[in-house]
Amino acid sequence: MLGGTYNHNVDDKGRVIIPVKFKKELGLEFVITAGYDDTLMVMSNQEWEKFLSRFDSAPPSKIRWIKRFFLGNMHEVTTDKQGRMQIPQQLRQKIGIETEVVLVGNGDMVEIWTPERWEASQKMLDSDSIVACMDELVL
Repeated sequence: MLGGTYNHNVDDKGRVIIPVKFKKELGLEFVITAGYDDTLMVMSNQEWEKFLSRFDSAPPSKIRWIKRFFLGNMHEVTTDKQGRMQIPQQLRQKIGIETEVVLVGNGDMVEIWTPERWEASQKMLDSDSIVACMDELVL
């Protein structure tokens, strides 16, 4: 399971170090795409296939825009010898990545946030709002 939060710099070529903990789960080759809440999602190839399989039984008319969003922004990524991945320019521009990112483990994926958006999201969450959300879930 992917978990934890890591702040990292992005070099001028758009490369960022992948934490060792994440590398073990993602492998050397994985997928990056646009994600929820103006983030990027990084998934192992296996998790990506599971993610896409969610759409298999849905009527094409209901999911075509969703599939275009995720598949149209998808890139296959390979780590370099220094353990870095390159975030494609298109995706850096999409969420406004400049010189820093926050990598957040979220179970089956890693989310990439800009520091500003991550900080704002954390300010919106407090223990009462988390408890209220959990009360709505059927666990």
